[in-house]
Amino acid sequence: MATGKQRQNMLARFIRLRLWWLRARPINDLLLSSLSNRIAMRIGVKPFKNIKESDAPFYNALVFGITCRTVVVTSALRNLPADYIEAVLLHEYAHCKFRHSIKMTLIAVALLSIIVGTTIYILQFVETLTDMILLISMFVAVYIIIQITLRYIARRYELEADLFAVSNASNPCSYLRLLILLSQGEKNSRDVVSTLLSAHPPAITRIETIKTSFPHLAKCLE
Repeated sequence: MATGKQRQNMLARFIRLRLWWLRARPINDLLLSSLSNRIAMRIGVKPFKNIKESDAPFYNALVFGITCRTVVVTSALRNLPADYIEAVLLHEYAHCKFRHSIKMTLIAVALLSIIVGTTIYILQFVETLTDMILLISMFVAVYIIIQITLRYIARRYELEADLFAVSNASNPCSYLRLLILLSQGEKNSRDVVSTLLSAHPPAITRIETIKTSFPHLAKCLE
């Protein structure tokens, strides 16, 4: 059984790995801002207004909110060569260009509205404890299905952003090499639950998708 200190360490590790963006702080990096602005102008989107950094030892970036005004990058990513950072920013800008956050929000609201409305309607016919238990079980089951559906859509959006980043990067091989680095840090296999509930496809899946869409990039992996 884990001790109190071990549980605290596990919680701290969870926060560092899963909620790394919570510890982000604004940075004043003129080179990074300039790179971000040039990318935004090139692909026809508004540049990020705020760039923040989170002190984390892995490569990641995240766009905040449906307005796409803030991007958070990890310190490890920020230390990579400029062409790697460019490719990652292109991926994040793709989410903005294709309005992925807005679409996900609308889909989530629509699905949740359906389940809440259906539940309220069915409540009119609940008369016994057994009926209530069945209703709660149904609610939980449908909620899980909705979450799985949203995660699936999120994974499709990630692949779409990958393809956009590669097709617009000055050095697309850099993005593939970064995905290779990510794949090395992933588990060799995911269990079914982790796969269904993950908002990101495995790095190896992302690599294979890019290779299928851009066969000439297979040379990047040689």
